[in-house]
Amino acid sequence: MLHSPEAAKALFGMVGRLLGKALLDNQMVTATLNRPLLKHLLALPIAFSDLEQYDASLHKNLSWILNCGEGEVDALCQTFTATVEDVGGVASVDLIPGGSEIDVTDENKVGDCRKTDLRSAGKIE
Repeated sequence: MLHSPEAAKALFGMVGRLLGKALLDNQMVTATLNRPLLKHLLALPIAFSDLEQYDASLHKNLSWILNCGEGEVDALCQTFTATVEDVGGVASVDLIPGGSEIDVTDENKVGDCRKTDLRSAGKIE
């Protein structure tokens, strides 16, 4: 592990202060923000399609589940959870409320995959 969670939090705080100081001094900062983070900062709703920019693998897997044939989803024995790698280690998080206890089926795959929330998946806090 490169940094502890406390050190990572301190680094993010330092970057925030640096950007804040640049804005106060009317300095141009050329920082590119990805769409989900920008929408989060602007308090706009984050859509399922925004997941592709933040976690292409998760988006690809959920898209496959949405488009697969009938009965194929049941054979996977999956729940609505994802493995998230963070500075503090690896954890399993629910993609929807109670996702670890909900099996993915043909009946619930469309509604629940579309409800996948980046905040609950630990991607944006």
